Amino acid sequence: MGECWLQRMNLDRVLSLYPGQDCRRIDLMIGDKQYWNRGIGTGVIGMLASYAFECEEVDVIHIPDVASHNAGSIRAFQKAGFGVVLRQQLPSGRKASCTFDLALSRQQFWAMRRAGV
Repeated sequence: MGECWLQRMNLDRVLSLYPGQDCRRIDLMIGDKQYWNRGIGTGVIGMLASYAFECEEVDVIHIPDVASHNAGSIRAFQKAGFGVVLRQQLPSGRKASCTFDLALSRQQFWAMRRAGV
């Protein structure tokens, strides 16, 4: 149906935003369209974020370069508490008009937990 993983951030442009912090990324792909729009992605993102912040004591999870045409992915991360931290316009003629970076910090995660979100 798909795959997902939590990994250490490997992009220098992102790492430079969080010097000295443990920055990770979540990659997720649900390849079978019959499972799209069922909340599975949001649930998986929530589980991986919980593991990252509760077990691994990660400082921030940063999701780079989500294409604007991938609205389902953007919504899934936002439902899990991630916010847009960067919008980059792409040259015309591409499938996506821009990309988004989303992020969630440990402080934001625990604030959501305390609020019961």
